[in-house]
Amino acid sequence: MADNWEDVAEYLLRNRRLREMVDDVLNSLDEIGPDCRFTTDGNRKHEKRSKNKRGITKPDLIQKQRLLKEYQMTKYLTQERKKELARELNLSQVTVKNWFQNRRRREALLKRNKTVNKIRRMSIRKNDDGVPCLVPRNVDIKISEVLKSETRRLNYQNNLSGFVVTQDEN
Repeated sequence: MADNWEDVAEYLLRNRRLREMVDDVLNSLDEIGPDCRFTTDGNRKHEKRSKNKRGITKPDLIQKQRLLKEYQMTKYLTQERKKELARELNLSQVTVKNWFQNRRRREALLKRNKTVNKIRRMSIRKNDDGVPCLVPRNVDIKISEVLKSETRRLNYQNNLSGFVVTQDEN
């Protein structure tokens, strides 16, 4: 079946009338604007697209303060609350949604970095001459792996603690 379609496609491409129609379309695109052109192999090529792109809307200081206040009350907005907040602050819903997502991400990264820094402080060791030195960075990866496996082990033990293992008296 695929061979038949390839034959049909080849026939259509050879067809002079079809080529004229394609040329007409390409010429009309050139008349529409220079930012939408076709390369010689027929692939569309976009140029100067950045002119048509919208700029990034950043909340001003007052809007940020209001968003932060709302974030402190709840980290996740309902659809209705997002609409209200966007309307109150004269921002788009997408901007409000993105601000909340970015804020949650920033908070998670800060929390993670604090944990890593705490582990680094705990992992200060002393050289042979008694001078403290930090554990090299590549050890951080091993520490985080140990923490993950230890957390999994503890969670597994906590889940098993509710079960009592008994022996069969038979």
